[in-house]
Formats: sequence, structure tokens, C-alpha cells
Amino acid sequence: MLKKVINPALFFILLSLLGVSRAAYATNAPEWLRSLSRQPAKTYADDVNAVILLRERTTTVKDDGEIIEHGRYAVKILRPEGRDLATYSVGYDSDSKVTYLHGWSITSKGEEYETKDTLEQSVSSYEVYSDVKVKKVHVPGADVGTVVGFEFERKDRPYIFQDFWNFQTVVPVEQSRYELHLAPGWRFKSDWVNHAEEKPKEENGALIWQLSDVPRIEHEPHRPPSEALAGRMILTFLSDKNPSLSYRNWSEFGSWYTQLSTGVRNTNPALQQKVLELAPANLPLLERIKALARFAQKDVRYVEIQIGVGGWRPHQAGDIFTHRYGDCKDKATVLSSMLAQIGVKSYYLLVQTDRGIFTEKSPPQAAFDHMILAISLPEASYAKTMPAMYQHPTLGRLLIFDPTNDLVPFGQIPPYEQDNFGLLVGEQGGDLIHMPLSNPEANGISRTTRLKLLPDGSVEGEIE
Repeated sequence: MLKKVINPALFFILLSLLGVSRAAYATNAPEWLRSLSRQPAKTYADDVNAVILLRERTTTVKDDGEIIEHGRYAVKILRPEGRDLATYSVGYDSDSKVTYLHGWSITSKGEEYETKDTLEQSVSSYEVYSDVKVKKVHVPGADVGTVVGFEFERKDRPYIFQDFWNFQTVVPVEQSRYELHLAPGWRFKSDWVNHAEEKPKEENGALIWQLSDVPRIEHEPHRPPSEALAGRMILTFLSDKNPSLSYRNWSEFGSWYTQLSTGVRNTNPALQQKVLELAPANLPLLERIKALARFAQKDVRYVEIQIGVGGWRPHQAGDIFTHRYGDCKDKATVLSSMLAQIGVKSYYLLVQTDRGIFTEKSPPQAAFDHMILAISLPEASYAKTMPAMYQHPTLGRLLIFDPTNDLVPFGQIPPYEQDNFGLLVGEQGGDLIHMPLSNPEANGISRTTRLKLLPDGSVEGEIE
């Protein structure tokens, strides 16, 4: 798994059981929250569970590249189902630190509560170990009419100088604000998704974007994921002092990842011996490729250990082979190394498994959560085309293969990757490609039966 954006999870029941809410006590709420609680109520649809009164972020990029984020978040609960929003979480890892996280509530009766105690928790339940965690805070008094507010500060030294202003979500937003402070020598590039570009205003050396009355993303059966529909601004921070941690286009992103993963596909004697055993030179090339793909798919267990830059950079191919485990990018790496031993080129392909988040118009952004492989197939190595084939204008015929999914046959592509977009990391940088869509006729099973009736009345034959 590649590193992904951390979304606040709703664990208010667990927090209550662990006694976090008991740490809350009556206090004076901050004036900014009191002011929001006094503003006139607006009218919303009957099925709106809550409304975000304020979603504010202040981002400061310091001279040495450290990024400090300060945020305020206030919600008014309109229906019992909106109580979930009395919990707030802020993500961090070994390269970032949450220095402040408080929560308050002001009930419809005017009672005020505060909590400072937090719960630390891993983001994922399937990883063996990850340093990606969240700090959570839960405040009491979360009933219909209550206004809940949170404030946080986080310090970060990122691997990529990029930030996201997510101003639209599944509940209405009355006011969303993003403030940017850049140290001398720093520049920024902004890209807008699902919203027309808004120009910032300048106040005291800071750039400020502000939007009001942002509508919610409506709930509809089988609609695309909310991230594919939500409006947001992507900011890339640029500095001549740290040019390797910024990118302005997909090609530069690919070059960044090539540099990051340099050397990880180097082989060792044990790995070379296994290639000779699985894919001897007397076999047809396609059969040799299939044998190696099957090994990465079946014999390398999926185990994720994510520490620091390990959320992006694969482990060494020799280590992955020796231990026979790794995550998606490790499985792609060991297969790529093995294919190179038989003279077959392959390329990393970064994807987002929620189809629709990336389109042909998507600006460059670090929002991938999976890695697969694009295998170069010489024309003479196959008799007929396969559903997972992709014709690249410069790299030629490529076969898209997912070593992590051990149920999808060689030559086919999982449904969540079909008609999706991925970043192909080639020799000359990155290229956002549109992956193929299988024909509907291929979504089925055809069985051919040849039977023979024997003199004793029994039947024998073959089923293909």
C-alpha cells in the first residue's frame, strides 16, 4: 500500500468506552466557537444530519521546508445521526507531530464542555506495523442543537511539498477558509478539481481563499466515491533549495518516483537461481513471463510494514524474495526484478483503487494507494491480444498485471483498475494513462463438454 491521505474515522463509541469523554469538564469555550454558535440558523433539507459552520486551515511553509498546519473546525448537529461528528482526528507519522488538539461543545441549553485528552490509534487494521497514526478527541454533549468545535496544530516534514484544501464533503459547509504563509524564496502552484478556480486575496503577506455555502455531495445509490465529486484545491510548494521534493506535472512526479526507487530492483544469486528454475530459456517467452508472474502473485504473501518513507519506497527485491512477503509495491518490485533477468522490461504503475478519483484532467497529486506493473510484451511473444493489454505511444505493447490480486488470471485486469487512470513510471518520467476496459462478453464463463456414453450406461468425457 502506498501512503494515502488520512481521513478522520468515526470511533466515538470506542472513545467513550475508553473513558475519553469522562476527561471532559465544564469550561469556557473559545470566543470563535461561541460566535459561531450564536449566528442565525439556516434552513436545510430534512435529511441533513449536520452542517459544518467553519472549516479553516492556516498553512505556514518555513524556510527549511517544515510545514506547520493550524486548523479550526466547527459543526452543528441537526439530527441524532450527526452525533458522529463529535469526534475529530488528526493524522501524523514519524516525520510529523500533532502539537495541539482540543475539543469543545456548546449545547442547545448553553452548557459548555472541553476535552484535552486524546486517543492515539493506527489508521489501518490490516498492516503488521505502520507509523501512520491519528490522534482523536471526543467531546460530550453531542445532541441535536449542539455546536461542536475543534482546534489543532501539526508540524510536518513531508516527502512531497503538497497540500490539499478539501472544502466540500457530504454535509453542507457554511464557511471554508484556507490561509497560506510562504517563507521568502518559496512559490506555489494551485490546481482546482471539481470547482472553478478562485483567486486569493492578500492580507498582511498571507494569501487567503474563502468559500461560503458550499453544498453537500448528495447521497445517491452507486454514485462515484465522494473524493471523485468533491471540490478541492491542490497546492504544490516550490523552492530552489529543495527542487527534488516538488513536481509541476506528471512527468516530474514520475521522475521523483524513479529517483526514490533507484536500486530497489537489484537482484541477488538466490533470486537469479529461482528465475532459472521457474522460467528456463527453453520455454516460450510468454510462458516464462507467466511463471514469474504466478510466483509474485501466489508465493509472495501480502504483508505491509510501513515506516517513514517506506510508505512510498519499496523494499529491496532480494529481501522481498528471501522473506517471501511484502506489500503491493514490494510484490511489483520483486516481479520486475525477476522479469529483468529474462530480458523483459517492466514499469511501475501507480493507481488509485477508487475509480473516478483520477481522470484524464487530474492535476499531479500524491493520492495513489496501490501499485501494479506494466510488462513490456514483444509482438512475437503472444498469439492473440488479452484484455489487460495497453498500447503505449513510445513504450509499445504493455500488459497490465496486478501481483497483489491472486484471483485475477494473467492477461486480465481487476474491475477496480479497468477504465481507471494510473501513473506509468517510465524511463523518461511519468505518464498518466487510461487503463483498458474489458468487453462485457468477457464477463462470463464458457464450458465445453465432450461426453461418451459407454455400453454399461455410464458416461465419461472432458469438460473444458
